[in-house]
Amino acid sequence: MAELDTSSGGGKKGGKVRTKKQATKVDLTAMVDLAFLLITFFMLTTSLSKPAAMEIAKPDKDAKDENRLELRESQTMTILLGKDDKIAWYMGEAGKSAPTIEGFGDIKS
Repeated sequence: MAELDTSSGGGKKGGKVRTKKQATKVDLTAMVDLAFLLITFFMLTTSLSKPAAMEIAKPDKDAKDENRLELRESQTMTILLGKDDKIAWYMGEAGKSAPTIEGFGDIKS
């Protein structure tokens, strides 16, 4: 796994006596193999799982809701999404006021 490099660095002969520097090398082959094995495992398990639809509880059409909040139409805001990132909105009842049209980029910033 680990290897010590004890080769001399070359250079001049004679002079000061120096200790040899030891360099370590760690073999990372096993870790790379494990990483690719895990990547392959997760790719296969996620692609083989079937997508499942979530059940949504919807209210009954005929049931009368006693806790329903009554709002006047003058207190409502209607938002219409259009082509080319355009948004039209108006307050109150439809047809009484002209809708305000804005670009989506104008609203985001």
